[in-house]
Amino acid sequence: MRWFAMVLTAALGACAPGAAAPDATPDAPAIADASPSDQLTANPLLSRGRPVTSSEGASSSAGPVASLVDGAFLIGDGFAAPVDAAHAPWVAIDLGAGPSRILVTFLAEGEVAHAPGRTPVDYHLETSPDGATWHTALTVTGNDTNARAHAIDFTGQAHVRLVIDRAGATGDVHLIELEAYDASRGTDDTWLFLGDSITAMAMNRYVVPDLATRLHAARPDHTPLVIDAAIGGSQTSFALAPDPEANGRVPLDTWIARFPDVRNVVVAYGTNDAGCDPTGAGAPAFAANLGRIVDTLRAAGKRIVIPHIPWNHWSGCAGTDLVPYDAAIDALRARDVLAGPDLTTYFTAHPDQLFDGVHPDDAGVAAINQLWADALAPLYP
Repeated sequence: MRWFAMVLTAALGACAPGAAAPDATPDAPAIADASPSDQLTANPLLSRGRPVTSSEGASSSAGPVASLVDGAFLIGDGFAAPVDAAHAPWVAIDLGAGPSRILVTFLAEGEVAHAPGRTPVDYHLETSPDGATWHTALTVTGNDTNARAHAIDFTGQAHVRLVIDRAGATGDVHLIELEAYDASRGTDDTWLFLGDSITAMAMNRYVVPDLATRLHAARPDHTPLVIDAAIGGSQTSFALAPDPEANGRVPLDTWIARFPDVRNVVVAYGTNDAGCDPTGAGAPAFAANLGRIVDTLRAAGKRIVIPHIPWNHWSGCAGTDLVPYDAAIDALRARDVLAGPDLTTYFTAHPDQLFDGVHPDDAGVAAINQLWADALAPLYP
């Protein structure tokens, strides 16, 4: 079952600015014992409000092109254009001179995996010192996910341009937001969320205010890049699936290859691994899979954060024993894995914020974002 369209609907319903936050931050932040060496180096957002030009002029069928850099992740907003052999639409941002390296990221209309929809399939990034002479910095072919992020050299440059060479079956592209960050000191403040439908609903950029906005409000020098790559129905075995991307089972190696410049990975599986397990019998297999995931991410140089599994009550289930599953997560702390928020404790106390006993409602989505902001705060100087 594909979740992206459902995620959009659920997230839009959850994005009312007045959505309830947690009653209180649970005990102490989960990463309170993070060392000074764990603290993140900022990647300043350069593109917000900067001049934008495009192949379509000042507006496209999705609205003013300037909305691509306004920080509002609205589904019907952004930039849309047909793509064919005779027309490769483009969008350019005047970032100004200064950075020696930038991180460029886009969010397009489409699913997290497998269905390009109105997402760029083949594209390239160009840079220019003057907006007139352009040089290709990076070329991508065969993209099949709705968000990407690329670090490119920007020495002596002032403009960046995304050129879409091929779209999916729809024959057009719809970009919702295009951002560029200063990566001159690396790409430390970047986050990739892997997980299931709960994470997909809660951590996408359509939520208002989302995690990046909350962290920026608390630490104005930081504007984190957050990419929600969670897929409904996922579990740890999907990340280890030998059959590449069969039935939504995107292997972990694929995510690593897609986002080589993203530093931090949140591994938020568990709800589907446990299912309705009143005895915790499935915890050993979960622990083994999680250990393999951690080993793979560590080998790729990622910082890893894992939350406790949200308490839930599956329909027709007498109750799931999450204690041994959370214990498996805690055991990884000894392997330099940072603990995210304790979603078990929170939703045990707030079961009313799960609209079907498993998935968060508006208040639950807001709570998860705030809990993550509180948990990650010690990483921000």
